[in-house]
Amino acid sequence: MQLYQLIIASFSTYWIKFYFAATFARALDGTFLPCQLIYQGKTAQCNPKFKFPNGFHITESENHWANTRTMNDYIIPYVNKVKDDCYLPLGQHVLVIFDCFRGQITDEFTAKLSANQLIYITMPPNCTDLLQPMDLSVNKSAKLFLKNEFENGMRLRCNRWADIKEVKVDLSLSRMKPLGAKWIVKL
Repeated sequence: MQLYQLIIASFSTYWIKFYFAATFARALDGTFLPCQLIYQGKTAQCNPKFKFPNGFHITESENHWANTRTMNDYIIPYVNKVKDDCYLPLGQHVLVIFDCFRGQITDEFTAKLSANQLIYITMPPNCTDLLQPMDLSVNKSAKLFLKNEFENGMRLRCNRWADIKEVKVDLSLSRMKPLGAKWIVKL
């Protein structure tokens, strides 16, 4: 039995006043899944007013965390597409590795994984930084990149206002969400 492994890792970050979670995932052969961005809210209206290029999976949840719905919408279609692209039978088993976040590993989700021939394992708590290569490579670099983009953007604005005594910076959600989206795409 040939297994096709997907390494699934995610991170959540908070930038001033907007919440989002980004899921970066990679298959064993090195190909990346489309980046999933989960924004805080109940409907698509909470997502940034930004035109994402192809290759992004944009969704929302009440707290911006991955949950059964966001994981079902993201993982299952991608794995089935990979099977199809690789001319693998639909019944081909696939190994998927997750961290142990309970919000995404629910009975409903694991039943859906099993129904789609996905075998899953979870990393032990407090071990993802040691056992998940995405945490050591992509996630760490992405967090640093986003931090630098924010700091550089603020620095440029402040340099332009050097002679002004009081500066008001618009950190509203309507301003920050599109900026964050632009930075993620630039990543």
